[in-house]
Formats: sequence, C-alpha cells, structure tokens
Amino acid sequence: MSRLPDLAGQPGLPDLRGLGDVFGLPDLNTLFDRLPAVPEPARLPLLALVAATLGWFVLLGLVLLATRPLPVSPGPATQDLQGDEPPAVVSLLVNDWAVTEDAAESTLLDLAARGYLELRQPDADPRHTTVHVTSQDTRTAAAAAARQARVLRATGGPVELTRYEQQVLDHVRGIAVGGVAPLTALTFRDQGRAAGWASRFESAVIADARGRGLIRRRTPAWVATLMGALALLPGLAFSWTAWELDHHSDARSLFTGLIPWAMLSSLAGRSRGYRGTKVGREVAARWLGMRTYLQVDRAFGELPPSAVAVWDRYLAYGDALGVTHVSSAVIDLGMANRKQVWSSFGGQWHQVRVRYPVARARYGTTATRLVITSLLGMLAGYGLLRLFGALATTSVTGAWDAVTLLLPAGAAALLLIGTYRLVRTVVDLATARTLRGEVLWVAPWRTRQQDENTVTYVHYLAVDDGSADRTTAWALPEGVTR
Repeated sequence: MSRLPDLAGQPGLPDLRGLGDVFGLPDLNTLFDRLPAVPEPARLPLLALVAATLGWFVLLGLVLLATRPLPVSPGPATQDLQGDEPPAVVSLLVNDWAVTEDAAESTLLDLAARGYLELRQPDADPRHTTVHVTSQDTRTAAAAAARQARVLRATGGPVELTRYEQQVLDHVRGIAVGGVAPLTALTFRDQGRAAGWASRFESAVIADARGRGLIRRRTPAWVATLMGALALLPGLAFSWTAWELDHHSDARSLFTGLIPWAMLSSLAGRSRGYRGTKVGREVAARWLGMRTYLQVDRAFGELPPSAVAVWDRYLAYGDALGVTHVSSAVIDLGMANRKQVWSSFGGQWHQVRVRYPVARARYGTTATRLVITSLLGMLAGYGLLRLFGALATTSVTGAWDAVTLLLPAGAAALLLIGTYRLVRTVVDLATARTLRGEVLWVAPWRTRQQDENTVTYVHYLAVDDGSADRTTAWALPEGVTR
C-alpha cells in the first residue's frame, strides 16, 4: 500500500509536522503510516467489523425512530365519562402509556364507588379517613355497589373484578382489623414487598390494556428477534478479525464473536415500554378532553377521598386523570413515583416530570475537584499521544500493532472530555444564578462506607421553578443537605 501524500508544505495548508515538533507529538502522517502496518489478511475483516457494527446501530436507531410513541392531542373538553375502561387503564393511557401511582389510587376510589369499600372522614382532616370493607363476600359487595354507589352497568349487573382490582381489595382486607383500617395504614412498610406488589399490579394493568387493544409493545417481538439475528454479522466479523490477527490461528478466537453478539442482542431485546394503538390513541384523546374540563374546576381538585360517596366513579376517574391532588396526596399504596411529582408552585396544583441523571460523575462535585480532574484528564490524553509517538518509531507487528492505532482515539477522548468539563466549570462559576421554586423530592444518590455504616454524601434535589412541566434533578452535596 502506498504512503498517503504528505499534506505538510502544500499551498494554503499549515505545516502540521512543525506543530507536532513543538509539542513533541506525532504528526498526522505518522498515524497514516501505521495503518498499513495492520496485517494484510486482517484489513478486510477489520473493515467489515466497522461497517457491520455501524450499520447495526444505524438500523437500531431507525427502528427506535419508527416505533416512538406518537403524541396524543386532547379531544373536545367534556364532563361526561368517555368509556367503560377502568380508571387504572385510563391512567395508563393519559400518562405516556406507563402505569403510575395514580392507577392504584384511582382503583381504590373506584372500589369505594362501586360499593366494595367505604371511605369515612370523621373530621376536617382528610388524612384521618378510614377504609371500611363493606362485605367479605364478593357477591354481596357487588350487589351493594349497584344499590349504594348507584353504579349502572350496561350488562344489567355488576362486572367481575379484574386481577389488579382484586389485588387492591385483598390488600385492604389484609390490613383491616374488624373490617376497618386507617387510609394511611395502606402504605407498605417494607420496600421489597412494595416493589413486588407494584410489579404485579403494573403487569395486570398492562395485560388488561393490551387485551382491550389499546396498547402494544414499542418494539415488536419479531423486530427484536430480527435485530438479534442481524447482530450475528458484527459478531462474525469480530471473530474473523481475531482469527486473522492471531498468528497461530487459534480456533478459540472464533468464539470471541459471541461476546459482541450477546451484547448487541441484549440491547435489541431490552424492553422499551409501550405505545398506543390507533384505537388506544383515540380513546386517550377522549379522556384527555375530560381532563381538560376538570382542570378548570379547582374545587374538584380539592375533593377528599371520602367525597366518592357523592361523586361516585367520577372522583375515581378524576384521580386517574391526575386532577385530584388532595386525594392523591392522602392515598399512598407504596407506589410513590418520584418521576412524576405534584407541585403547587405558582398558586395552582400541577404535576412535574422529573429526570434523575445517573452517570454524571461531575454532579455534586466541588469546582476545585472538577478543575483538577479535568486537567489530569487532559494531561493523560497528552501522555497517550506522546506514547503513540514513541511506539510509532518502533517495529511492532501483529495484534499489538492494531492496538497502538487506538491510542490517538483514546487521547482525543480524554482531551475533549477534560476540556469540556474545564470550560463548563468555569462557565458555571461565572454565570451563577438564583432560582426560586418548590422542593419536590430529596432522595439519596451516592453512598460510601464510613465506620461500618453507609453514609449518603450526595442527594438528588428536584425543584420546580415554574418554568416548565419537566425538570432535571440537581445534585445536593452532603454539606447543604439540611
């Protein structure tokens, strides 16, 4: 293979070789010179590996773009109930096809509206509400629903409870003593039990919605299977490359392709939630029209859970639509969703979606430490470039020669990341500002062991400043947690 033309000294182009000499770094032609050093048999499989991997990720991006959930525009504002879907399913339809705590809360209210339970408020504080099981016999309770809660069914009789409705009713019965339990006692005290209960509830609601033809998986099973099959191409290309780079042609190198194939297949098969069908979007639009109507009536949002005795299922559907903030605040079945939090900032109750960053090492770190780590990263990148310059003058063959080609990429990454973090730190310090808002959520983020105890040194801090209905949680260092 012929050497690439020397760009240095060409008219109108800077002398890159001289710039490298100033800093003691290799010039671009040194990098180009190393490319032909890859063994001749490995060049084609290496090219195939790069092409197959890039092609697979491009195809995955197209799949995610084609299957993204479509937005739903609210229908005409109306006060009428918009269908026979249970409140839990309605909650799923209006919350971006996801089951939230509103689904369980509205199910509890719906059971009270239908006569299976009774909610009594002895004083002005809705937190003192008690839950009464009207009957331990399901048939008797169903008959009471038609008489006491005035719930009319088109079938002429009560409808059997769904799995998730029965799950909520069983939970109340398990806690009630003598058929009575405080509403606040329904919260799970054990996090493990709460997670298991919530998982079963979510699965049952999703199954009901899918059975009604309202939602479907975002990525169909056959698409995930096809992407997993196509992941064999990068895997085979990886095995081919490893085979050619190994001078002994060890057959074990062929099995190295199983690793990238397994990783890509796992990525393709990962659950990415659900999206609405055509019918589901139409039904969701109707219920969103009802939510638009209810949001105007502030008094409706102030109704306590015991008001279900007057409002029947209307209050349950209002909770499912996310407009009954008092009932939502009082009822807690252990499914608190920190990603969707109520806020009263600005004088009106509304829900704010909160995003919690995870892989953000710079969050919650002091400016001094950020500056030091950024400079160290840049120094490490510079050192890798110098190392590459030294190796470029030696005669290294085989697989190690291909590895040296990765040094400039690693050096560039360290230099770019270090520079970015340094610039961002300086800009943040120079443009500090004060925000006024409402604290929505404070939760542990990072912990460490100290004297055989686990200590949280960084917390999440979610704040609603009223600028949007979405926000990103900040990092709250240990020194200012209180």
